[in-house]
Amino acid sequence: MKSKIKIISLFLVFALLFNIFAPTFKVIAANPPTNNYAIVQINGATSVENKNNSNSITASFENGIVTFTGTGLYSNGNSIYVPAGGNVSVSATGNQNYTGKLTIGGTDKGTSAELNSLAANSVTIVDAEFTEEAATYGNITFNVTFTNTEGEVSINNGAGRTTEGPSYNGTLQGVGYTDSSKTNKIIISTSFGFHVASSIEINGVQKDVNNAEINEYDVAGADTYTIKVVGDTTSTTRKTVIWANTDDIAGHDGYMDDMVLSNGSAKAIAVYDANGNKLDSTVYTNGESDQYGLKDGLGWITAKEGETVVFEFVPKYGYQLTSVKANGVPLAPQDTTNQYSFVMGNANIHFSAEFTATEDVVKAESEKVSSGTIDLGNSLEGGSVQLTVKDVELSSDKIKGFEDAAGQYKIANYLDIDLYNVFYKGKTDGEDVWSNKIDELPNEATISIKLADGVNGDDIVLVHNIHDGEEYEIIEIESYDRETNTITFKTKSFSNYAIASKDSVKSTKGNPSTGDNIIIFATMFVVSIAGLFTTTRFNKSLKSGRH
Repeated sequence: MKSKIKIISLFLVFALLFNIFAPTFKVIAANPPTNNYAIVQINGATSVENKNNSNSITASFENGIVTFTGTGLYSNGNSIYVPAGGNVSVSATGNQNYTGKLTIGGTDKGTSAELNSLAANSVTIVDAEFTEEAATYGNITFNVTFTNTEGEVSINNGAGRTTEGPSYNGTLQGVGYTDSSKTNKIIISTSFGFHVASSIEINGVQKDVNNAEINEYDVAGADTYTIKVVGDTTSTTRKTVIWANTDDIAGHDGYMDDMVLSNGSAKAIAVYDANGNKLDSTVYTNGESDQYGLKDGLGWITAKEGETVVFEFVPKYGYQLTSVKANGVPLAPQDTTNQYSFVMGNANIHFSAEFTATEDVVKAESEKVSSGTIDLGNSLEGGSVQLTVKDVELSSDKIKGFEDAAGQYKIANYLDIDLYNVFYKGKTDGEDVWSNKIDELPNEATISIKLADGVNGDDIVLVHNIHDGEEYEIIEIESYDRETNTITFKTKSFSNYAIASKDSVKSTKGNPSTGDNIIIFATMFVVSIAGLFTTTRFNKSLKSGRH
């Protein structure tokens, strides 16, 4: 036995030592898999964007930036990873009066270069040098007018930017060359949700327009630029509607605040042409998304001017949609729960939606119940719930059914307890809602109701008519708070209930009453004592006889 104990002890000591000194193994997922990627190392950058599967990654230097443009680029914050065999375009841009120069693999590439067909695991060193230009930047006056649209103008990659809006008239300090022998890069962008440009004029010269939201031009230096932009109000091309359900997105960032939906989600239900004909989803989705315009939480559809678009906005459980707008215009709620529609104009659209945390409520309209609370335990997918408690008058047949089910309990009051899943109609009004009746929950809810004065929670049970059918059940009170006169019980079915008093509960099985029990126990006690006394005397007599 001692030998077995020693063996077990030695085994336990060995196991403890193994756990202390044995190496710990971790599985680390490489991101990206470097054996399928070429590595481009960057020297001297103050920071490098950390991105996954991007088409553009920027490395910042003290006086400028280097931009890598390609497909499926990755970065770990130090190096750029390029899919093997992929092409990358690299450019250097100085800040204000600095000019950039690239050196790649020891070779001077000037301000830009193409890295063609990189092999897996190849390493390309990129250096960037930014020097102050001999000709310094000066102050430039902008006179900008947008007609039938709005937007903004920037110069030299953001060195100067006009305020976004229909017009701008002012001087920007030190943003570009005033010498006509130099060139400035002017970028004109129409704001999302407004008409794209059909005409752009700079200092009296008409420019080519690519009908996109952003147009770039290299123009001779000047101390004043007069820019006129006219929006296209005649285009019949399909416009874009975009949004992002952030709770469903993994690994995506950088979206505009007013296209991001948090604590809720949206999907396109249908699009109808100007004649009311429903379009097939393949007409307005992009081919990669599902029939609702969604892919990995990102939403994208198109629509023509005059088409009606129907969207569904669903809040998470415990939240309500309290505001929803398309380009600042409120959407119209439909008859169907959580659905809204708008008529497409001749501009791109993004949503602004606010989902607000909302508590479940209990509405009591009863002589016996004054208020209450309900806890579902996250049994619903969205919105919030409203529990109503009302006095109800029943038919004689139903009253008899309750009384038979209650047995010896005396019924004090009948209640209609109903549960509704409610959704707000895009505003804070908790009365004007979509309301869907719930007959039964998948799990029990905990309900607390405050009884009116004169009702003693110690003396009641609840009788429940299941689904208002032929079956009844007794529901015991789980707890009772005497200070607030509040009872708590659990149920998952909602229909008619009755408050029944325990005052008249009597024995129906011939069981002895409390007084009968006391007599029986007293008699048994006396008999036991007498028996013990008799046994003791008998044993003493036996001992005396032996002596």
